[in-house]
Amino acid sequence: MDRRRFLNGCALTGLLLASGLPSCSEPKSRLEWDFQKVSKALQSGVVSPLDLVQEFQQRNSKLNPLLSCTVETHPNLEGEAKRIEITGPLSGWPILIKDNIATGDGMANSGGSLALADWRPREASTVVERLRKAGLLIAGKANMSEWANFRSTNSSSGWSARGGQCRNPHALNRSACGSSSGSAAAVAAGIVGLALGTETMGSIICPSSICGIVGLKPTKDLVPTDGVIPGAHFTDCVGPMARSVEATAHLLNALTESKIYHKALSKDALKGKRIGVGRQNFGFDRRVDALIEEQILQLSKLGAKIVDPVAYSGWGVLGADFLTVSSHELKAGLDEYLSSLPPEIKVRSLQDVITFNLEHPEQEAMSYLGQQTFEAAVRTQGLQSEAYLQALKRLKAHCNLEQVLAEKSLDAILAPSNGPAWTIDFVNGDHFEGGSAASPAIAGVPHITVPCGAVHKLPIGLSLFGPKHSEPVLLAMAYAFEQATQARLDPGFTKFI
Repeated sequence: MDRRRFLNGCALTGLLLASGLPSCSEPKSRLEWDFQKVSKALQSGVVSPLDLVQEFQQRNSKLNPLLSCTVETHPNLEGEAKRIEITGPLSGWPILIKDNIATGDGMANSGGSLALADWRPREASTVVERLRKAGLLIAGKANMSEWANFRSTNSSSGWSARGGQCRNPHALNRSACGSSSGSAAAVAAGIVGLALGTETMGSIICPSSICGIVGLKPTKDLVPTDGVIPGAHFTDCVGPMARSVEATAHLLNALTESKIYHKALSKDALKGKRIGVGRQNFGFDRRVDALIEEQILQLSKLGAKIVDPVAYSGWGVLGADFLTVSSHELKAGLDEYLSSLPPEIKVRSLQDVITFNLEHPEQEAMSYLGQQTFEAAVRTQGLQSEAYLQALKRLKAHCNLEQVLAEKSLDAILAPSNGPAWTIDFVNGDHFEGGSAASPAIAGVPHITVPCGAVHKLPIGLSLFGPKHSEPVLLAMAYAFEQATQARLDPGFTKFI
């Protein structure tokens, strides 16, 4: 069989892994329906929350053995669904929560590590409480890169000792990126329509774009982060991930207890907007460059004024100081978090986690992945050290993204979110080509990725980032682009690409 026929995916369902995977001829799950269609069906009673929960359970049972995107499901989800009251557009929706966010309902909050597999917080994080207030059903915990990809410099994104290797539903031998890999893969696969992720640098944007969904990293501190296992406080965020911009906007409403974000959406939102082109984030893949050039023309046709190019400080300028800052904050944050846990949890510090991994080398894949990042962090001297304070000072001084946005009177800057998903490789680790997550993460500004096409059936995302608290504008522009292009691809669950 030739390669062309192999890559046709759904036309050759016999080539998909032999486990009853969805084929193109099957009717869409209600979890894959348009956001408005589901919400109206729930509010009219045509579909019940229990219907959606049972469909989640069926699809999770069918697909999770292949994708490893879910590590745990709610112990009484059907009971919760029977009690839910439909009061708004999100009421009755099942949602997956990344496994580093406390849900307070008997499910673990492990960060993917076996060291915290028995840690079951009694109190939910503020964001989960807000989701419940909006009527969402916490369906389960999503797999993730263990310790949010902070443990190793040789990591395989989406792998955790608790959940195994998460896989991309578009090609099962390829990465779902990290660290919010399970959240993105589950949404892309239609196991759920909504998920919650966290980001320190790229951990919402990269998985969302590589799995072909919408992801939003909000303005730093717009969404509460209590109850979240810390990475680096300077950039840590919680954000929404969904199959559409509209669903993302509604989910951000719930996370912020606001009603403004979905109201900003308009198909005409790009008219008159000034969008800069971040050329420094191009050049890592000619195929991605060509695809993004097409999107620039599309944005112009939709009324945007393109300012090309614009330049701002990127990883080359900011990277070394960010690594110093994040290493110090990782140790300080984990030491504080772990020391606050109940006494039955035996890991009380970052050093304890390092020791745990050494004592469980096979389960924690130490021979492949190691813990080089942890070992560097544990040697840092605290948040009052000169090394930390000077790196933080330089980072703030050199990060000029907001200044450039203001000087050029830009509503946003565009860039490619990612390259094609790479093959999973435990020996060599991730083969990340490039992307645009670093500067907006360090600047603390909002960043949205929206599907814009594919390279060899592997999704590529278009990134838009703007000034702090410009989420309504970014969501509106992304919505206008999404509605005009309809570029999101359903996954083929192809075994190899």
